Amino acid sequence: MELYEEAKEKLEAHGETEVKIYILHDISICLAKMDKPAESLKMAELSKLAYIRGGKDNTADYANLLKSIGMTQIKQGEIESGLESYNASIQLFEDLKISSPWYFDALVQLGNVYMLENKHRDIAKTEELLARAVVGLKSTGVVDGKHFKAATEELARLRSLSLPLLSKDY
Repeated sequence: MELYEEAKEKLEAHGETEVKIYILHDISICLAKMDKPAESLKMAELSKLAYIRGGKDNTADYANLLKSIGMTQIKQGEIESGLESYNASIQLFEDLKISSPWYFDALVQLGNVYMLENKHRDIAKTEELLARAVVGLKSTGVVDGKHFKAATEELARLRSLSLPLLSKDY
């Protein structure tokens, strides 16, 4: 039996405990890291359903799941869906008034989407999102983790393009 089918069967049979919700999310992340985006998305959708059924869809963990879904959708070339997931994630973090590294990572990831060569390319929007992430991480004292490193590196890379509109210092 496929991992997804087994997880779905157990979820249907036993309900949505908090542990199962997080395990499904973790499995989705592992599948994405194993470069299995289709399987990852299926598991993430199952996790999303479990969050909703369990009444946990108004939490930072759920916002982080939406970010993870967006990352996988972008990897699969589903730009529109990925943008929707990232924006939903960011909106939920902001509604909850949570400024965690996950939130700032969502800003960085969304900024990266706006750097892609497609109809959504928007360098100014990318700079704004990356700068918000850098400033936010600095203000929370999280300057030695992977999220800060990714944000500062992406912002530096963007500014190395030497475009005139990128002259602000953050």
